[in-house]
Amino acid sequence: MSRLDDTTRHELITLLSPIFAREDRRRELLALALGADSPTLRQITGKEWQSPVEAFVLRLVDALARADETGPPALTKLLDFARDRLADDCRARVTALAAMIPATTATAATSTATTAATPLHLRVFLASPGDVSEERGLALQVLEQIPYDPLLRGELTIETVAWDQPGGGAPMLATMTPQAAIAAGLPRPAQCDIVVVIVWARMGTPLPADPYRKPDGSTYVSGTEWEYLDALAAAERCGRPQILVYRRTGKCLLDPDDADFDDRLGQRRRVEAFFAAFRNPDGSIRRGVNEYAAPAAFGRDLGLHLRSLIRGLLQSRPATPSQPPPAASPEATPVSTPAPPPLPLWPGSPFPGLRAFTPADAPIFFGRGRETDQLVRRLADGGRFIAVVGASGSGKSSLVAAGLLPRLADNAIEGSKGWLLPQVQPAGAADRWQWSGLRFTPGELGDNPFVALAARLAPLLPEPITPRDLADKLAGDPACFAVEATAILATQPDWAEMLVFIDQFEELLTVVAESRRAAFVELLAAAAATPRLRLLVTMRADFYPRWLAWPRLPEALCAEQLPVVAPGLAALFQMITAPAARAGLELEDGLAARILEDTGSDAGALALLAFALHELYEARNEAGRLTHAAYDGFGGVRGAISRRAEKTFQALPAAAQALLQPVFGELVEVDERGVATRRRLPRSRLASGNDAERLLDAFIDARLLVSSQGAAGAVIEVAHEALFREWPRLRDWIGERADDLRTLRQAEAAATEWQRSGGATSHLWPHERLQPVLEALARLGKDRADLAQPACSFLRPEAERLLAEIDQPATSHYRRAEIGDRLASIGDLRPGVGIRAGGAPDIDWCEIPAGTVELEDGRGEFRVERFFIARYPLTWWQYQAFVADPQGYADRRRWWQGLRRDDSPGEQFRSLGNCSAENVSWYDAVAYCRWASVRLGYEVRLPTEAEWQQAASGGQSGNTYPWGSAWQESRANTWESRLGRTTAVGMYPAGACALGVLDLAGNVWEWCLSEYNDARRTRGGIGARRVVRGGSWRNARGGARCASRNGDGPGSRSANLGLRLVCLSPILKH
Repeated sequence: MSRLDDTTRHELITLLSPIFAREDRRRELLALALGADSPTLRQITGKEWQSPVEAFVLRLVDALARADETGPPALTKLLDFARDRLADDCRARVTALAAMIPATTATAATSTATTAATPLHLRVFLASPGDVSEERGLALQVLEQIPYDPLLRGELTIETVAWDQPGGGAPMLATMTPQAAIAAGLPRPAQCDIVVVIVWARMGTPLPADPYRKPDGSTYVSGTEWEYLDALAAAERCGRPQILVYRRTGKCLLDPDDADFDDRLGQRRRVEAFFAAFRNPDGSIRRGVNEYAAPAAFGRDLGLHLRSLIRGLLQSRPATPSQPPPAASPEATPVSTPAPPPLPLWPGSPFPGLRAFTPADAPIFFGRGRETDQLVRRLADGGRFIAVVGASGSGKSSLVAAGLLPRLADNAIEGSKGWLLPQVQPAGAADRWQWSGLRFTPGELGDNPFVALAARLAPLLPEPITPRDLADKLAGDPACFAVEATAILATQPDWAEMLVFIDQFEELLTVVAESRRAAFVELLAAAAATPRLRLLVTMRADFYPRWLAWPRLPEALCAEQLPVVAPGLAALFQMITAPAARAGLELEDGLAARILEDTGSDAGALALLAFALHELYEARNEAGRLTHAAYDGFGGVRGAISRRAEKTFQALPAAAQALLQPVFGELVEVDERGVATRRRLPRSRLASGNDAERLLDAFIDARLLVSSQGAAGAVIEVAHEALFREWPRLRDWIGERADDLRTLRQAEAAATEWQRSGGATSHLWPHERLQPVLEALARLGKDRADLAQPACSFLRPEAERLLAEIDQPATSHYRRAEIGDRLASIGDLRPGVGIRAGGAPDIDWCEIPAGTVELEDGRGEFRVERFFIARYPLTWWQYQAFVADPQGYADRRRWWQGLRRDDSPGEQFRSLGNCSAENVSWYDAVAYCRWASVRLGYEVRLPTEAEWQQAASGGQSGNTYPWGSAWQESRANTWESRLGRTTAVGMYPAGACALGVLDLAGNVWEWCLSEYNDARRTRGGIGARRVVRGGSWRNARGGARCASRNGDGPGSRSANLGLRLVCLSPILKH
């Protein structure tokens, strides 16, 4: 049985997938390649023939690597078949791969024997000029990874010899050249086992004539040439070292206006002269060169080539320990004693789960080499504003953070290692990091992107300034950002630049206040035109069309847009196997193919895969093996997030579970299309008690929520939007409440605008717009008090605002009338104004203490016992219920005994429900009281004259008016108000008596039981004038005095005649 290393498997997937893309031709093609009787055809099951092409190829090559067929190896036969069916640029790769397969697929027996030997210690020398620093970084990564390949682990150690590695070179004394300093601190290429030479458009710094001369007496053009020829001479003498030469074929344009044009042209000619020696005079090939187009291709080829060479070295050495080979030259130093393999390079999980990669995760970031190359090339070509655009979950943020930024720090662009780049710092746990430098999201500190930018920019400025002051400065003059950036760069070398990384750029449309967007776009446009300043944004593709509304930004987005699509399964394979190898983990046979099949290439698949891999790591066995059983245990790729979330939820106590929807409802945005996106909020806003804290901590520990440190404390966000899609409990709730969530977010945005206006009343929403928001809040399990400011104040019901306004003494009579009318139209919910179910009046009773009352004009002194009186006069809503009830006004027999009934009730001139009932006769009022007593279940009636006066004075005989001794026009609706009509009840709260009863002065006269001529007579009857009290809108202030008496015929109806109820039962206050 033979096996393939992961790098070879990845290359096979990439090359062979186009051939087997059509499911219906796979069996036919394999029969042509391997023969119709090949056992491999029988090993592939019916379902596997229809699997995604990359997963199919992976299963195929694994099966062929294990095959025991006669004749040529099965994989070699398949590659020979594929060579003629691929494009020209792939045929050379197939040929190279076919040559390497025999060395790569070592048999199990050979592997066992080799492993028993002492680990082979190899020195690998890197030789290159300075213009291929990106390739050097990739080479170091490849060399670091190889010892942890599952097929090579424990069999070798690698010592990388390079001037830019720790210990690379002795101190450079004044008497030494750079090459001499390097040579003094490093083994020579001739003393190494493998030498890798990388060249593009430069040969490097020329060497002095002494002591560096070739055997023919000529000088070396650079240190790179000397290193190559030193290795070549040793290889021709004794077969060691193995030499790999790589040449980048991508164009390097020369600008005649460049001050360094002559030097660059000379370097280019030296490169041509160097490679001319690789051919014989007749043009035939003398020495081999591996050409590549871009750094990612170099990294791929180098990994394959090194593994092939190393396999050959492992198979050719004795199985038992042996002495190291002799030095290749008299000057060579002896090979050191092989060291035992180090611990796995990556501690902990190599799979971050749903959180985005950071620059610290670069060693475990794989599968995006091509896209990273493209980003580097865009910047190297002078790109100033680059938008990385892709679907949610496509890995945009990780591409920039773990792909581009580490490459720039490794000097991928000449001088970029000295740029001001965003970085990360440890934040508590070993796998948690905090960004520093100019990386931010527009909405990370609220709806003001200037605050987010200022929080990152202020610490870098040479002169101290608070982030808030800087934010105000940037908002006031967007062009000053370029000035501040220039001030920072003035402290750096002339070649240094600044990179600003704006992640989740769509927040400018979803979180940022609309009034701030245009100014921030202006800032970006000005910054993009500033020398030495680069802008890079990541943005969801579904938001891209909305930028067409902006006049300046779309041009930059269109010109420098880098689309990021979901990675293909070949790249996903690398994302699975390479990080695992980096951490010393091993996948069971067939598990990688199975994960690929389950993942697919749909939008969001990358996020699902990332989380499933983290779950797989958590379920690893003691030997660090990732197994099928563990994968099945958590439900595979599709079930991982849902299972983890549900398990976390179920482990919480009921009180914390009840907060799931309120908390997560704050963390989700829903746009007009119903698409759910993440929202970032301070933890203090989400955690209002121990149960909320417990909920947040549980989901943070489960990596489903992310906590980071903001300027004002901890900030919480959902780790990835895949949680909204894949967890049924949350997905279904969001689906049901999408409209409510969207409504709430719109209201919060409007609240911010209102706050920005200084709290202008004109920015407040009326009841008709507020009510749907308040209803949405209720369906979301919240009330207004749960919201942060300014939303809480902004969503204050209009009725509350209006009632607060009438408490102000400065509010005019006209405004009070207007407020009352508005309350009637939106629904006046004050106690005591409306009706109950069934039509009974909703009376708000006020207790009146017992006392003695003396009536005017010598009408006598009366003892009044304790009683209860309605806070307001009877309203039209309450009286209309009597009129509309078929068993009310129309029922002559029940309510009208001893009274005179007109055929129809009096017309309500102000037919607004919360206005005082008017045009009511004394007969009507008494009949109403009889009807209401039945509806309420206890007796109510009109007050006696003495009771009315006791209530109006508040039991204080010195009160001329309900509020005191002096007349105040703003406290009552009398003739002095000039309104000429009634108002809603209760519009003059300052006119209340000491016991809280309102409208006892003005608005409408109120009927009393007492006869006008003899106040002691209160029984019913026809004809006797009855007392009316309190004045009205039609009468001057004199009639509004507490003691003022007036009377009218019991059958009189008028637009200023109404009534008020009293009762005696004390149980009514319970």
